[in-house]
Amino acid sequence: MACNEVNFTYDNECLHATVGDDYSTLIKSNRDLTGYTIVMDIQTAKGTAPVLSLAITVNELLTGFYVSDVSAGEFKMIIQNSDTTAVGEGKYIYAITLIDSNSLRSPFLQGFIEFKETLL
Repeated sequence: MACNEVNFTYDNECLHATVGDDYSTLIKSNRDLTGYTIVMDIQTAKGTAPVLSLAITVNELLTGFYVSDVSAGEFKMIIQNSDTTAVGEGKYIYAITLIDSNSLRSPFLQGFIEFKETLL
């Protein structure tokens, strides 16, 4: 696994998203994110249209990235229950990208994110 690869899957300590439930996880980067925009695309395969895209949100109750501490590089990835339902069960690829004030894009995290139906 590459240094910038994180898998949000059932196999990775239950970090998967449950279809029909809200999902959130705190991401700590130890990188000052002042002046950056954070975006994420979730796709079925590389080069396909995203099944879900996330961007920065100012409300931590909405799907997106809520930046809790910009200088410490901490932000919460949030996917609302309606969006986990819309995406549906499956294992998807994702890429989180940082965009600086000059519109230069830098890969930040990538890997797999898994959406599973509840077992109960």
